[in-house]
Amino acid sequence: MRLLQKTAVHGLLFVLLVPGTQAFAQFKNPALIEKNLANIDIIIERATKGATLGRPVITELPPDIVNGKAVGLLRVKLPKQVTPVSESYTRFLDAAYKAVSPSYAYPTRESMVNIAGASWVGKNGERAFYTDQNQLARDLDNYYKETTQVRIGPDGREVKLFMLPVDGIVYKPVGYRDPLVLNSKDYFVIYDVASQTGKIADNKPEVYNLFRLPRTVYDEIWEGMEAPKVFDDLGTLCDRILAAHFHKVRLDQLRVRPNKTIDNPILVRLANHLINQRVNNPSAVLAYLQDNVQLRQLSSNNELYVVDIPVDGLTLIKSDGTREVFDRQNYAMVFWKAGAVGILPRATLQNPKLFKVVEKE
Repeated sequence: MRLLQKTAVHGLLFVLLVPGTQAFAQFKNPALIEKNLANIDIIIERATKGATLGRPVITELPPDIVNGKAVGLLRVKLPKQVTPVSESYTRFLDAAYKAVSPSYAYPTRESMVNIAGASWVGKNGERAFYTDQNQLARDLDNYYKETTQVRIGPDGREVKLFMLPVDGIVYKPVGYRDPLVLNSKDYFVIYDVASQTGKIADNKPEVYNLFRLPRTVYDEIWEGMEAPKVFDDLGTLCDRILAAHFHKVRLDQLRVRPNKTIDNPILVRLANHLINQRVNNPSAVLAYLQDNVQLRQLSSNNELYVVDIPVDGLTLIKSDGTREVFDRQNYAMVFWKAGAVGILPRATLQNPKLFKVVEKE
């Protein structure tokens, strides 16, 4: 096999860009060549064993793709950690969970994996084989709909990073001698929002970490608060989180827009003393919390309010010297009605066996 040509963006971002006129060119590393051949054997073996996604095996591929004209797709496991890539999948599962939760007594994110995998495969086995990475990207954008956050690429363009929702998708554009098997742990897809085009990319931190979330009003608020992001006291950290939300409420009341009148960070600096007074006022805190999600802890019947983490990278240094880093996607701050505060994983708070949403009167 010849090598799959790789193109660099700004000399940093390596993606699989294979023009149709190029002959198949896959890997320089012989071990990767063998790995892909093994992956081809695996998807063919799945097809011979039967359905893997609750539907018939994928059939009717062009005869020169794989022996037997059939491959089997496999549902992906829940990501062990949320990355800029796997975030698209976890957000999709969360939205699916919310959509079906009224119909199921105890839906789980694991059950959502089965639904997500089966929904990718069309009635007649569509979306298992691609000759165009742009079409794959458009299909993923339609599949994930609005659940994926827009990020900014190294060139300043808006993109979405899509995790593959199933393993075993076959990719073979014109000029490839053998197909490439796309598994979620190895590849992801970069979708350019403006041009509606896409690129298959190596699923590696040095690639996906090049894409950042747009600067938000909370980033501006944190700058204006002149607060650190590293704390050695949980109470102080939670106070700063609450202060950021109080600042946001005030800015909304002023109806201040970015780059209009006075910049948000300046407005925040001018109001820091006022907001700190509110944070130390139990009545003001309770009034704010009553507008947030309220949960009941099933084991103890305790009730608590859930407050979003406003910015990424907040860090708590524990007494033993270890660090815990919190981001907006995976964590939330909680206020127990009894007066305690804390930060918990969202997965824990969303577990219906541990917590139940309290209906507002």
